[in-house]
Amino acid sequence: MALACDTIVASDKAAFGFPETGIGIYPGFGGTQRSIRKVGKALAKYLVLTGQMLDADTALRMGLIGYKAPAVEIDEKIVEISSDPSVLTKKLKPLSELPDDLRKVEELFDDEHIDQLLSGKGIEQNSLAGKLAKAISSKAPLAIKTANMVMDKGEKLPLKEALELERSHAVDIFRTEDALEGLMSMGKKKPEFKGK
Repeated sequence: MALACDTIVASDKAAFGFPETGIGIYPGFGGTQRSIRKVGKALAKYLVLTGQMLDADTALRMGLIGYKAPAVEIDEKIVEISSDPSVLTKKLKPLSELPDDLRKVEELFDDEHIDQLLSGKGIEQNSLAGKLAKAISSKAPLAIKTANMVMDKGEKLPLKEALELERSHAVDIFRTEDALEGLMSMGKKKPEFKGK
């Protein structure tokens, strides 16, 4: 829901993430498509495919949120921002403005490198790519495959059509054995995905 807003003002204690692939599904209701439009496809894939949780500082550096404030000052920050509508139209951060750590992640998830990252082949285990490939390999394979495809196709579509594409595939993903396993295991045990 936050991604549908003009801007996101977060507490300095907030955390953000897309944990869905860890329970056999992928983020629907705009999660895959609005994240692309907020931070770009590569960083959106990083968030969706790894399920990585971000603290407010990292979300701000990435451009996922527009503003951060101490919890006791949130209301004042919102009043300040809403009094100047021009601050609501922040643009996607150019790659050159991303901090080095996020630029490296962005490169690993770009179209040129994503297949290698998803397969894990030829990746040194102790490298950043190895750690990210391991994180992805613990997620539901069908959810990863479908989310990756929906994000690739949806990026090229107008938002309304991209959201429909996301919704149409969500119906199929909820019918998988992996989704049932993931949803049934929540809070009980680590799911064992079979790619079915």
